Parts: sequence; C-alpha cells; structure tokens
Amino acid sequence: MDVSSEYPRLFAEMERIAEEFVGEYRATLMQRAITPAPAIVETMTAAASANEQGISLEVTLNAYWRWIEHGRGPGKQPPLDNIIEWVNKTQLQNEAAGEGMTARQMAFLIARKIGREGTEPKWVLFDLMEKNLPLWKQRLASAAQEDVLQIAHGIAAELNK
Repeated sequence: MDVSSEYPRLFAEMERIAEEFVGEYRATLMQRAITPAPAIVETMTAAASANEQGISLEVTLNAYWRWIEHGRGPGKQPPLDNIIEWVNKTQLQNEAAGEGMTARQMAFLIARKIGREGTEPKWVLFDLMEKNLPLWKQRLASAAQEDVLQIAHGIAAELNK
C-alpha cells in the first residue's frame, strides 16, 4: 500500500507543514540574530515521506544545531573548523582582517571564549514546535478526515454498483 497515494491530502498537508516549518525556523534564527544562523539556514531541509508504517516528517539540520538549541556549558573548547568556516562567511572576516588577524586566529578567540563561558540555550525548535503543534494537529486531522471520507465514498460507490 502506498500511503502517500492512499492519503493524498494528509501527505500534501505534511509537505506544506514541512515547508512552513523550515521557513519559520530560518526566519526565527535570522530574526533573533543567532550567531551561526546562516550556516544552519543554508543546510536545513524538511520533507514528508511515506512507507508501510505511515507518514513521517524529517528535518535535517547542520550538525551543530544541538549547541544552538541546548547551549554549551563551559569547559572544553569547541573544534575550530566550523568556527573558521563561519568566520569566513560573516563580517567577522573583515573585522579580523582589520585587527590584523587571520580567520583562524579569530576562530581561536571565539572558541576560547565559548570554552571559558559556554553558550546559552536558544530553544528555537522547541518554541516553534510548542507554538505550532496544536494547529498542525488540527490541519492533519482535517486532511486525514477528508481522505477517509473519500475512501468511504469510494467503498460506498463500489457497494452500490
């Protein structure tokens, strides 16, 4: 049984929710000026998929999304590679150059500060899920109801032949 063709309205609604969620997450990260937002935004995807067990929604994020969401306690410094990449993509590269520093040196200073002070959790995903879940449930229930009614009408038409 192909769930996506059996329940087309439900699957289409899941795809719309996925697109809206990605858009809202991106906008929220950028609006809150969360530091590595551009790197997260560039790599984020969401898609609905269907198999024998049902329909699911999968969100794919950059590996360090969890540090944005949950923060990072003080202690060990984070790896430099992602920070160097981020410095190179932002205005910090210009600031570093103005100070006579390389991107690697600027990244080292950032990593050292994170290692000393940690970072605060942002809870963007949690906040969006909490805000949107009631509406998503409503929309998905409505779409499922329409699909079930369509199936029931098809069965009734077959029985009335």
